[in-house]
Amino acid sequence: MAMSTHNTATSRRASKSQQRVRDILQAGRNVFAEKGYHAATSAEIAQRVGISEATVFSYFSGKRKLRARHRRLVRRNHRRIRNRPAARRLGCVSNSPSSSARICG
Repeated sequence: MAMSTHNTATSRRASKSQQRVRDILQAGRNVFAEKGYHAATSAEIAQRVGISEATVFSYFSGKRKLRARHRRLVRRNHRRIRNRPAARRLGCVSNSPSSSARICG
């Protein structure tokens, strides 16, 4: 029984940690979009999430790592969308991850 409780607590912590990473990435994306990468600060990203700047650094070593992680996610999601049979058939996506996908419908 104790093992089950431990696994549940560990699972909750992991879930909270994953949500925190998503929140930081979202805030970073928004701040970068509004201010540009060079004008954006980790302090502002932290403020938007409602956490300390030190907490941001516990997940990402700096803005460069945060931006790199976000870019990887964008590329991965673009590949997923591009590889969907319906999206390819309807021409809803381009072959370039840097271009925006058209919305079909």
